[in-house]
Amino acid sequence: MVLVTSLCRAAVAALGIALLGGCDRQEHSASAPALSNAGAVLASALRPSAAPASVTAPIASVPVAAASASGTTREYPAFAKPLTAPCADPRAVLAVRKNYDRSGRFLVQQALVAHPELKVVTEKALGPSELDFYETIYGTKNFAPRYRGGPMYSEAVIARCVDVDTCNHVAAMFHAVSPSEHIRLVCGEPPQTTGGFARVRELALDKLVIPDEKSAVFAYCGRALACVARQGLAKRLSAACSELKLAALRACAVQASCSDVAACVEKELG
Repeated sequence: MVLVTSLCRAAVAALGIALLGGCDRQEHSASAPALSNAGAVLASALRPSAAPASVTAPIASVPVAAASASGTTREYPAFAKPLTAPCADPRAVLAVRKNYDRSGRFLVQQALVAHPELKVVTEKALGPSELDFYETIYGTKNFAPRYRGGPMYSEAVIARCVDVDTCNHVAAMFHAVSPSEHIRLVCGEPPQTTGGFARVRELALDKLVIPDEKSAVFAYCGRALACVARQGLAKRLSAACSELKLAALRACAVQASCSDVAACVEKELG
């Protein structure tokens, strides 16, 4: 099934300029205000269109294949509520955020970059370890926001798998990366789906790269969280990475290997 229906959303006049946390790395401006803490950055961005059919190679960032020393699978503790066979259409609800908050997309993005054994495909997943992703309106819609430009609904990033083992693995991995996420495994369309469908801009193949100096702050935090989990670091960051100054978080996140990222974070945490 090809997902082509555009997501509905309200136009918000106050968001004429996308903030740092919501921009992708190609659009981030070097003139953005300096911030002392990465956790202080707020995300707001217009919703994406479907992913382009043709994908161009990134210019400044490091591709996943070149950055990963090996494609070995990192085993994590089993997810608390796994899927069981038979299931013809296994799916994993990974990140749910208010509309205009794109932090969850960057978190999923960097979790996948740190785990290249999971293969992202642009159409429906057909093989083991393959995942295709879409975003949808999720949960109750609010047509009377508390303030002008406030969120009217939530959106979810959802993975489709060809088998329950792959979905169980991605759920266990993502829970290890961000234990506070409300991950849900379902067979078929998640019952809380209330909107249309679109591919996730941040999960286009040319976006699955290690952050560079001009990347969104949420990409730095996602990279740090993912690598700390993959390396099994005892010291952990909060979901917003607020323990690190922005400069330190950036310096750690742009490292080419997860082991270097985790070592940098560990040193910064003291």
